[in-house]
Amino acid sequence: KNPAVAEPVIVISRTMTQSTKALYVLLFNLLLSILIFGSLMYLVEGQGRWNEAIQRFERPISEDGDWAESPFYSIPDTFWWAMVTATTVGYGDFYPTTGLGKAVAVVTMVFSLVIGSLPVGVVGGTFSQVWEDYKEEKKKIAAMRAQE
Repeated sequence: KNPAVAEPVIVISRTMTQSTKALYVLLFNLLLSILIFGSLMYLVEGQGRWNEAIQRFERPISEDGDWAESPFYSIPDTFWWAMVTATTVGYGDFYPTTGLGKAVAVVTMVFSLVIGSLPVGVVGGTFSQVWEDYKEEKKKIAAMRAQE
């Protein structure tokens, strides 16, 4: 083992182990926000007017009265948009065109950034504590070896 590599790995693994509750809360909030904001986006963007020819909803895409097929086919399909938006990937394959849809998108982005940043303080504080504990542990081991 190379101690230069082993020490950081040990500290980081202990930090992640001790921070699992904060990470579970992050995951739960992320899944809940995908469920809520995906459903809201479908209600706002996915249900314009029904087109019998293509058997899909259409949504307005311009102020001129132009309509196009909505990419938000169903609530589960809209979860993809919510996941991509919440994780700030933003592929651009689905995007809102109405004012209300854009408002839902902004709230989704801001909420996701806030929720995503909450565990940073917890994990950072845990890292500091684990680092100090690890340094003390190394000192005790060194003292025990010196006594032998």
